[in-house]
Amino acid sequence: MRTAAFMMFCTLLILGAPVSGVSAETQSLPRSFEHAQLGMTFHDLTQTVPSLKVAQTGVELRHVVERPANRYLRRLDYDFVGDRLEQVTILYNADRLPRRGERMIELLKELYGAPTSESTDYRPEAGFLSEKKTTWQDQRTRVTLTQRLRFDDDAVLDVELQLVDLELEAIKQARLQEEERRRLAGIPIPRPDRGAVHTARQAAPERERAGRSS
Repeated sequence: MRTAAFMMFCTLLILGAPVSGVSAETQSLPRSFEHAQLGMTFHDLTQTVPSLKVAQTGVELRHVVERPANRYLRRLDYDFVGDRLEQVTILYNADRLPRRGERMIELLKELYGAPTSESTDYRPEAGFLSEKKTTWQDQRTRVTLTQRLRFDDDAVLDVELQLVDLELEAIKQARLQEEERRRLAGIPIPRPDRGAVHTARQAAPERERAGRSS
């Protein structure tokens, strides 16, 4: 019963409608979840969900957290670039999922088709026994299912599903790189003396010629 209810929940909320009779190959990847739509404005989302908590605020980037009432969901994270929603991360309550989330991958492959990539990393230094990522991507969107088995008093499985707008992600990366360049430029370090560099460049050919004549 729990499995059937969970399958229906995922189908309706991730895709917005039942998918029977439609092949996964003919569908584009999802760009919305519940009340959130990739590319929507910060104002529109906060008007729809007034209880949102802004965890991090900046001129260019915002991170917003929602604690949903749905028993399958632990948290929803929203990341904005400027005023537009770039990323939605759905964190599930693994203990509520059928077989603690093991069937998630089967369901998503039925909905989205064959993954673009699959990988498993073993990261004990980060507190994870294993981290498995399954990714689907089209021209506009990337969807990634991450399943982490982490060390605890007992082995605990973290399950999260992430929707990313590729265009906004590229803008975010460019802004982060520019911010990093500005920080590096502000570090007080000795800079090369231009006059000394010019003199050294002139002296190099003369040393080379002297070496050949000797």
